[in-house]
Amino acid sequence: MELIYDLFHFGYPDGVDLFSDSFPERFADYCYAVARYVSARAEGICYFTPINEPSYFSWAAGEVGVFAPHERGRGWDLKVNLMRGAIRGINAIKTACPGARIINVDPICRVVAPLNRPELQSEADAFNRCAVMQAWDMLAGRLLPELGGSLRHLDIVGINYYWTNQWEFNQVGTPLDEWDMRRVPLSELVRSVWERYGAEMLITETGHVGNMRAPWMRELSDECESILREGIPLSGVCLYPILGMPEWHARDEWVRMGLWDLELAGGSLQRIPYTPLLDALRDAQRQLSRRREVERSNYAHA
Repeated sequence: MELIYDLFHFGYPDGVDLFSDSFPERFADYCYAVARYVSARAEGICYFTPINEPSYFSWAAGEVGVFAPHERGRGWDLKVNLMRGAIRGINAIKTACPGARIINVDPICRVVAPLNRPELQSEADAFNRCAVMQAWDMLAGRLLPELGGSLRHLDIVGINYYWTNQWEFNQVGTPLDEWDMRRVPLSELVRSVWERYGAEMLITETGHVGNMRAPWMRELSDECESILREGIPLSGVCLYPILGMPEWHARDEWVRMGLWDLELAGGSLQRIPYTPLLDALRDAQRQLSRRREVERSNYAHA
């Protein structure tokens, strides 16, 4: 079984200043220690994600102040220092574990102009071209090359995508309705990343809530089929979460967003399978198996 070791997922120790000049080296030391420990005990290829969702985290923690360190108006500065740390951390991982693969995870988002403000489309397009890709661009050495990034640092691109990832410009938190003609399919967004970097890709998080879980899985399966048909190297998909989870800001409320819902019964949480999603997942797996059989047959007769 292959594991991906996620080294920085929003939380960090007391006493660490994410904006400081010392953060990148301290983070690199941490990455080296983890990679050395893991590689000495693991078989096969080791996979690491140095910093999870740096674009989202720099916005949440540095621009609007909803995550620690609760800064405002400093999102760009935080993103740059996180990427400086990520690049040095990747160098450290490769030193400790030369065969390691790096999976750099960020959301793929898209904004559109409000229907009553079509003149904002150019700003929306600029956001889609630039802000969404900034962290990957820094890692790849396309933006701020003095940070030391390269395609070797970018390695595998991890794409997080939810129903909330398309919205009207300046309307964060209000996703486009599923029937909105301005939405584009996931395959188009994945293709845009592939055309930009030419890298191997994973869909590292995706899912929906409530009774939309099964339709989302069926749509996802069709979109992945389209992606693979184009020859785009999509290596896998991760559903998130597998179990229902507490709301971020309401810990006593449980989100129905997994293959199993968690319900309180007899003083403990019970796992209740959500059958429609399990059925949709099995259908998607069968579709993938049929595709592999066809590819093997074509290869054998080539």
